[in-house]
Amino acid sequence: MHRRLMTALAAITISTLLVGGFPAPAYAATAAGRDSHDSAAMGAYFGVVNALNPVNYRKHPNWNYPDSDTFRNGDVLWLYCYFLGAPAGPNNNPLWYHANNGDDGGYGFVNDRYLNTPGTAANPQPQAEPCMPAGEGRIYPDNAVYTAVNAPSTVLFGNHPAKMWSAGHGFLTGDTMELYCYFFGASAGPYNNSLWYMAYDRNRGTHGWINDHNLNTPGTAANPQPQTYECWDSGI
Repeated sequence: MHRRLMTALAAITISTLLVGGFPAPAYAATAAGRDSHDSAAMGAYFGVVNALNPVNYRKHPNWNYPDSDTFRNGDVLWLYCYFLGAPAGPNNNPLWYHANNGDDGGYGFVNDRYLNTPGTAANPQPQAEPCMPAGEGRIYPDNAVYTAVNAPSTVLFGNHPAKMWSAGHGFLTGDTMELYCYFFGASAGPYNNSLWYMAYDRNRGTHGWINDHNLNTPGTAANPQPQTYECWDSGI
């Protein structure tokens, strides 16, 4: 499932895994990021809390996109990998895990507020590897191509579909972007656009997450129109 995504990412070093000032777990030092259903992924088991009634997993690291599977208090989930995405819960926790329940087979994104993990919303402490770290990557030759806009000075790619977690590689208006896949994550830009793409910059040979407001794609923040695959769609 979605193997194309992971083969598109090159190996990275621990320096690339420094996200928004939070160091990645030590066991991620030589990892290249993980396919969220890869049995070799290094993660951890944690228990579900704060779910008095069944709670739906999310298809994206964003509360507004529920999936059909559910989890509840007492479940123990395997955390494959993490994203920093749209804030959720009473304390606006931005930490999300792609998780699996081995008992019932349910899986999807779970916000950290529903797990007995260490850390807080203000001080997230990821307990698995980054799902898709940004950095040097391969081209995405068969995907939609659009142009970067609204970037008169350098705008940094994201390490996650959230504007505040920059990866270090920048782009400018006029750069040609190959769009690989999309997620709905944290809101960004003057109209709070939540649509993000994993993109390859043909001009600079780098890739990362770019918000839709920085692309000349159709649609608006209120009416997003994804132009490529959903990142973890079963078709990838």
